[in-house]
Amino acid sequence: MKRMRLVAVTLLVVLLLAFPSAAFAQVPNPSDWIDDLTQAIQFMIDGFWYDLLALHAQIQWFVMKVFFILGIVIDLMTDFMAEHAFAPLITQSNSQFGIAVSMSFTIAMLVLGMSYMIAHFIRFNVVEFKSALTWYLLAALFFQLGPELYLSMNQLRSDINSFFYATALQTVNNSGSPLAPLNNNMTTEGLPMLPPCDNFGWLTGQPTTQPGAGVDGLDIAMSYMLATSEDVLGQPPAVFGNCRTPNPGGYENNLPFRWYYTDGYFDVMVSPDTWEVIPADDRERSLSMAAAAQYRLIGAWPLLWLGIFEKIVYLLVAFAQGLSFISFGVAAIFAFFKRTEGIARSVVDLWIEIIVASVVIALGQSLIVSLALAAAATQNPLASIGVGLLCAVLMLILMISAMKLVWNSLTRIFGSISQATGGAILTPGQVAAGAAVGTVGTAAAIATGGGTLALAGAAMSGMSASGIGGPAMNMAGGQLMMAGRMTAHATSGAGRAMTGGSSTQTLPPPFLELGEVESTRVEPLLLSSGPSSSGNGPTGISAPLPTPPLAPPPINITGYEPEDLLPDSSVGRRTSRIQARFTPADESATAARMDATEQAHLNADNERDDAALSSALNTDNRRDESAAQAQMDADNSRDDAVLRDTLKTIASEQKVTVDTAGLERAGRDLSAAAGALKTMADQQQRDRVAGRMDVTGSRNVGAVVADAVDMEREYRQKMDKPMLDGAGDQFGGRMAQSVGMQPAVGQTPISDAARFNAVGDQALRLGLNGGHIMQVLQEQASAEDGRSVQPATHDKLVQYVRMTTGTRQSEAQQQVGRFLTVAAAMPDEVRITGSIPQTRLGPTAERNTQPRSNITSTEGTDQP
Repeated sequence: MKRMRLVAVTLLVVLLLAFPSAAFAQVPNPSDWIDDLTQAIQFMIDGFWYDLLALHAQIQWFVMKVFFILGIVIDLMTDFMAEHAFAPLITQSNSQFGIAVSMSFTIAMLVLGMSYMIAHFIRFNVVEFKSALTWYLLAALFFQLGPELYLSMNQLRSDINSFFYATALQTVNNSGSPLAPLNNNMTTEGLPMLPPCDNFGWLTGQPTTQPGAGVDGLDIAMSYMLATSEDVLGQPPAVFGNCRTPNPGGYENNLPFRWYYTDGYFDVMVSPDTWEVIPADDRERSLSMAAAAQYRLIGAWPLLWLGIFEKIVYLLVAFAQGLSFISFGVAAIFAFFKRTEGIARSVVDLWIEIIVASVVIALGQSLIVSLALAAAATQNPLASIGVGLLCAVLMLILMISAMKLVWNSLTRIFGSISQATGGAILTPGQVAAGAAVGTVGTAAAIATGGGTLALAGAAMSGMSASGIGGPAMNMAGGQLMMAGRMTAHATSGAGRAMTGGSSTQTLPPPFLELGEVESTRVEPLLLSSGPSSSGNGPTGISAPLPTPPLAPPPINITGYEPEDLLPDSSVGRRTSRIQARFTPADESATAARMDATEQAHLNADNERDDAALSSALNTDNRRDESAAQAQMDADNSRDDAVLRDTLKTIASEQKVTVDTAGLERAGRDLSAAAGALKTMADQQQRDRVAGRMDVTGSRNVGAVVADAVDMEREYRQKMDKPMLDGAGDQFGGRMAQSVGMQPAVGQTPISDAARFNAVGDQALRLGLNGGHIMQVLQEQASAEDGRSVQPATHDKLVQYVRMTTGTRQSEAQQQVGRFLTVAAAMPDEVRITGSIPQTRLGPTAERNTQPRSNITSTEGTDQP
């Protein structure tokens, strides 16, 4: 070991002696080692921090580009909706409604001429010439310039916004403004924003060349971010417009190119790759600029959100304006009459509201942008975030205002029509409110057994009584209360039948035989609020259960006897072969007691509803008719005075003798005739039995409808009346007469009158007879969809309608299709109210019509 050490030391000495200068040069200074190591570590840490700031900026810029593109998409949608949707639609609607407006104006002039002709006898002011002529000229001008006017108003709104934005930017950059300290901070501590220009106008084909023209919120955000359209879209614009700074090549596209440019936030000339050869001050400056970029990004977000909100507001305002223009074509039809002139005036008022709202919204947006720019200029992230939230709230308020414009466009014309018709037409707001209340109330009724629904109805009625909601709210409240009581009865009955927690008494069956009438005892119905926890007795509110209807013995009811008909008449040939159930009115005491409680509540609700509605209508009528009534009273007084003077003059000139004896004899003869007629009517009334007839089965109901159509056609043929006129609401009476019933005065003769009237009205307008109706109903009954008929039958119907009505092939097909639709929706049962001859009742029915103390209701059934 010692020998090896000696050899090593000798070798080292020899080497040092052989290379003395090289050995001295390789020995470093310890202080230089420490400086180099410290600089390398510092470069590494600063480079990591620089790269982290650059990555954060690139991520935020990527997200910003997504929102910039979203704003561009909304702008393209607005432009497409204005130029390619509403403008052609306005043109088409104007061409369609132009003829109707001309006809309405002609009718108004005819009415005005008639009012002038009869003005000596009676005065009524329906049409005012100056107003009607003004509306006609306005409508004619609108029909000629409607689309151009719509696009001009849309462009006017954009120009107003650009003007206010330019004013706001001038205020921010003006050193004499209250924001002067913020302006100094923005120009000394950060990069100044670019002059705003129209970056994306070339996408819609409307580039602007004037400086500052076409600027919107997105352009303000782009200017603040030192970005161009190529930085967002990745491609140069097809037309530069007033943005004339192209992007130079050689820079990455993950940030705006100016951020990599000289003196930018991430200047490539002072990036970490050059730190070894640049002064330390430049390296520190590059880190400071990278940190300042984060403040720039934070301050840009409020401006970007304001630009997105602005685009949404533009879309809503353009949509509302388009709806108002389309509505004017409809409203102009009613503009010539004083009663309905308010419909057209409401649309014009809506135009003015949209223009004023556009100016206010533009002014608000410019003020908000000024505030956001001032906050961003401070380079304080907390100030930018706080002011950004405030600006977002203000912009949300403006967006809600624009949404209200859209809602007003939808509801304004309906509200005017409702006001002109006395509330007969519901507005979309009333429909939406009713649907919402109905949905919530129904869900609550299912959960609570109807109590919540009735409570909601009471609340709505109370709101109406306090002046909130008006008669419509009161009527809806009454209906909700009635529905709540019915739901409570239904759910309580079902709960009693299925559960026995609080009561063991079940409901009696709804239909009983006559032999069980006297032994049936009705127990009170307990509306339980829940199962009894103690089990000692029932809980809840006790209410008596009405007596259920009792099953009567069968009563044979048939239609007309075939031998009583004329040989050439088809009336009654189908109904004479059907049977039905008949319930005499004088034996419905049980049913009356069953409905007494609900009817009493319904009557009370109806009285309250009628009172509220009458009060509202009377208030409007008094206000509208007071002036007219005063004028009418004055005219009547003047006419009466003239008439009295004329009669006095005639009486003084000649004596008129009257044969009072002849008048007395004529009076006695008339009294005797009236007495004879009354006796005959009473006898006929005693010979008839009032009640209701229930016809079930689609074939039987179809036979009634078919005979009613044939009866109406035969009546029109005999009376020489138009054969293709509709039946309207009178078809129910024909259905009652087709089964031999006489409708009662003041009552609807049939159930589901709307559906049956639609079938009869459509059949008569097409010239169809009972045979056609029976064939259609028979084929629809066997069809899979319940509506279609055989192709051969359909073709025959179309040809028959063409031959009868003289319409074209396409119109005949549409009319046949509508008839098939209403025929498929026809109910398969009908209840007809009226009276029938006593002779048509069977022996059982005649026995049951005698008064009995233990029988309270009869309702017969007879299977065919």
